[in-house]
Amino acid sequence: MTNIDRVRVALTGFVGGPGVNTFFALDGGSLLPDLRAYYNAIKSAIPATVTMQVENTGDTLNDETGYLLFGWSGEAQDSVGGTGSTPYAAPAGWVVNWLTSQVANHRRLRGRTFHVPAAGEALDSDGSVYDLTLTSVAAAATALVEAQGTNLVVWHRPVDHAGGSHGLVTSAVVHDKVAILTSRRD
Repeated sequence: MTNIDRVRVALTGFVGGPGVNTFFALDGGSLLPDLRAYYNAIKSAIPATVTMQVENTGDTLNDETGYLLFGWSGEAQDSVGGTGSTPYAAPAGWVVNWLTSQVANHRRLRGRTFHVPAAGEALDSDGSVYDLTLTSVAAAATALVEAQGTNLVVWHRPVDHAGGSHGLVTSAVVHDKVAILTSRRD
């Protein structure tokens, strides 16, 4: 049984928003500056209308039960604004896959972060993710994993009375595949 911190990044300024990206860490406060640096590194692939705010407060959860234990807080981070071009397709973007060596429920534990919307120049004319975007996002994700060492984790929620667990993020992969994000609100 381990306590993990939930860290959220609020996304605003686009059709279909607001949005949120959720990360987990053993120490949420120490993730904040590196997470802001990650978003700063990928801002050219995000439309200029989008603002990303790494929240400096969050919840601490028991990874096995999922129970909320208490809150945590860290140093406030400046928001990051996208610098990419418009127009853009609001529900289209890419996915970062966060990989672990942990096995949970007979499968490799991995996390995903959907980066939607993507700036117009982040997607290629053939409907795939532009090579330069793939390279820069993969480099930023790798830098985040390396900077966090043994802190950034993926959480496997408890399912059907089986306990949850977490795994240390060891690497990140970005595939050349456009992600379309929909919601029940659409």
